[in-house]
Amino acid sequence: MFIGEIDAHMRKLLANPAQAKPADFHYMHGSAANMGFSALATACKAAEDACHTGNLPDMAGIEMAFHGALDDLQAAMPNILLPA
Repeated sequence: MFIGEIDAHMRKLLANPAQAKPADFHYMHGSAANMGFSALATACKAAEDACHTGNLPDMAGIEMAFHGALDDLQAAMPNILLPA
């Protein structure tokens, strides 16, 4: 469920990063940290901080960290169904 929620949330943010709010990334940061996805958690924290200072979040970095987390998950659990 977490992966699907984060995937949908990311798609929304990628479509319009200028509309991103710190809370968008705070949610993702906490969820990623709870799942052990440290690179994604770090990228989300940086994006949250960027939003707090009026800067655009590094969506490419978040997307790369997200896909890295999915790759790690797929390697650990080869039969898991992940978003396309």
